[in-house]
Amino acid sequence: MSLRGCLLFGVLPVLLAFVALAFFAPSEIDPLPALELQPRALVDALAPNEALKTMKKYGEGIIRGPEAPVIGPDHKLYVGSADGKIWQVDLKTSKVKEYANTHGRPGGLAFSTDGKTLFVADFVRGLLGVNTATREVRVLVDQFQGQQLTFVNDLDVDPMFNVVYFTASMRRRPIFNAETQTWNGMYPSVLDVLEVRPTGMLLRYDPSTNSTISVLQDLYY
Repeated sequence: MSLRGCLLFGVLPVLLAFVALAFFAPSEIDPLPALELQPRALVDALAPNEALKTMKKYGEGIIRGPEAPVIGPDHKLYVGSADGKIWQVDLKTSKVKEYANTHGRPGGLAFSTDGKTLFVADFVRGLLGVNTATREVRVLVDQFQGQQLTFVNDLDVDPMFNVVYFTASMRRRPIFNAETQTWNGMYPSVLDVLEVRPTGMLLRYDPSTNSTISVLQDLYY
């Protein structure tokens, strides 16, 4: 048999098997028809610029995957990282030190109006509260209506009523990388975007009553 024949009969079945696998194998997503969105024009605040060229870097090589920066009552910067740590950065001296560890993945930070609690939206563990005096981390909300909360993503504090609004963006969980000891939220986020299913929630937590209510349901990521 010629070389062409060998390649044809050897490669073609493998190629056909691969195509069949791609079409009929179980998928991690069950997508709905995509929404047609029009891109926004890159003008005004969205116009390209070089402002970031003058930025100053803090914690480079120390803070892995920084997210959710917030200025505290002490005028220091607080930021979460992919290994579950919350870091405190002195903007005057550039000194960086570990402030607390959620043993999850902090995705949002906000201080209470009295400065006694640092609220944390944690992808893995839910809505947390860090006592700013003792640095103790406490789970405030990890379930809602009997359902385990996953991918608690961001939050904000209403200064008038001292209640916390926070999002549970999707039903997928972040993936833990044992080699780097970090949590990866990017892969499940991509799957959720491709699936185009609204599974997110906006919730409100009241620290005075330790109660949580739903504000919005069926939100897209």
